[in-house]
Amino acid sequence: MRVSDSLWEMPGSRWPGAVVAMLAAWLGLSCAAAAVPLWPPLPGQLRPPPLIINIALNDAGSDALARLRRVPPSPTVFQAQKLLRDLGHYRGSVNGLLDAATSAAVKRYQRRTNLEVDGLVSEALLDHLEFTGRAERLVERLSQVRSQQVARARAALAAQPETRSLLAGRAADEAADPARDSAACFAAPSVSCLLEEALEAAKAVHRAHFRDWVLGEILQLQARLGRDDEALATAARIDDPRLVMTALGKIARAQARQRRWQAAGATARLIPDPQVRAGVLVALVAALAEAERVAAAYDAASEAAALLERIAAGRARLEVLSGLVLALEAPPPAEPPPVLGALAEKFVARALAAVEAGLPGARRRVAQLMARRGRPGAALALAEELADADQRDVLMADIALAQARLGQDQAALASVAQVAPPRYRIAALVRIANLHSAAERPGAARAVLARALPEIDNIEAKFSYARADAGNRLVHALIDAGAGAEARRTAGAIGDARLRADAQWRLAAAAAAAARTGATGAAAAERLSRDLTGAIGNALDRAWTSCNGVRAGLNAGARPLARRTFELALETVREISSPWARAQALVRLAATLSALEEN
Repeated sequence: MRVSDSLWEMPGSRWPGAVVAMLAAWLGLSCAAAAVPLWPPLPGQLRPPPLIINIALNDAGSDALARLRRVPPSPTVFQAQKLLRDLGHYRGSVNGLLDAATSAAVKRYQRRTNLEVDGLVSEALLDHLEFTGRAERLVERLSQVRSQQVARARAALAAQPETRSLLAGRAADEAADPARDSAACFAAPSVSCLLEEALEAAKAVHRAHFRDWVLGEILQLQARLGRDDEALATAARIDDPRLVMTALGKIARAQARQRRWQAAGATARLIPDPQVRAGVLVALVAALAEAERVAAAYDAASEAAALLERIAAGRARLEVLSGLVLALEAPPPAEPPPVLGALAEKFVARALAAVEAGLPGARRRVAQLMARRGRPGAALALAEELADADQRDVLMADIALAQARLGQDQAALASVAQVAPPRYRIAALVRIANLHSAAERPGAARAVLARALPEIDNIEAKFSYARADAGNRLVHALIDAGAGAEARRTAGAIGDARLRADAQWRLAAAAAAAARTGATGAAAAERLSRDLTGAIGNALDRAWTSCNGVRAGLNAGARPLARRTFELALETVREISSPWARAQALVRLAATLSALEEN
């Protein structure tokens, strides 16, 4: 129904026709489309030129009434219609008129995004639509890139007879055994049975991405244990071919750490992606150089360098170059063998050329490389032209550590002072303190930590996890520096339940180690650790924290504490029912048991 009327003049008053029209609509009265008045004018009443005011009361006449309004299209409505159409909420005309179809589309969008549903167009709605549009376009683009990457990875693996069998992706077709009884494994746990239980739990993880992630964790442990065939069989269960290549990289890195040079090189050469293969070769170079296998390290570095031209992204090439330099050079202040040092200098020259060429991100990355090489002066020179404050903060922390390694303590503290966020300053100071502790300079470490402790209060309260994480880092560093009392006070102030429990396990391990020399308090520290762990709401977090407690006990030489804490972790994992959480916890438990058996 449409209602149009002019401005009526009633005896003794002036009634806007629009008001009368709204009353008519409320009473259910009808009026013809030709702007007929609701009742005839009184005798002698004058009617001015029509002022047409249209009110749309149904969908059928909305477009016609919009034309009658004589109101120009709204740019705001026009943009809203366009955005709604792009998002799939609107199929009408993009004409800038707020008709019924547009209002309905707005309401649909508001309901979907939990906004107030009023069907009105505003600048705030436009901002929301534009943000949603950008987000959906980004997701679509990422989806397209992912599909392209998956297709390339699958084709690359299929092109090699040695890797074709890894494309099976069997886990998607495997079903967990509902009748499986894991009681025997939990009664007498072994690394093998825990890994079998983890694989079984992974079968029940239905989302491919999460399942692939868990399988990657399983195969990494299998590779670290030297079980290459099992690791490759697990890799063949992974659905995403990109993660299959990542899995091969994990296997090769584990082989390199175990000094199985030939196996690591052979696995690396199975990887068709040049960037992934080059990264694995960098790890192999580092292991060979550390073992003083100079010729083999040189050959592996040359092989990695030959892949650089096949890596499309400039930043990725720079990452490989930086990795090669650090792998070839001995940690400062030691000097590498001349042949490896000369090769490293060639790679440094190529990295500096990337800075001169203006490669985005090259200045920060090369400055970081210089800091880690023990050249803080060169790093500072590069840092002077960095505009991004966040990049500069991270870089100054690396420069400070390089200066501390060279004994430039005052310069290191001055560099830390240039780091803006207090949580980054704390992290930098903790790294310097740990350096002093490792060099058996506990007094210097405590002096650095005394600067770090007040910084916790400078972290804004809204960053509660950052405050807790900083406190946990400080507890560990304080224990290493021999400041047990300050460590206990700091641990008691940690707000996050999991991080406080983690800090307390470290304190319990230190107390257990000190008990061998007659100190007291070990039993109370262990009880508090157990109580705090039990208060953690998430079972996976409880299991993870208990496993951390085992490692803290092993590192402190407190094996009985480590064994008891493992039993606590075992009981926690037994109760986890979620397949994904259970699989993760079982892998962590298997790795912890392996460490326990090695010690």
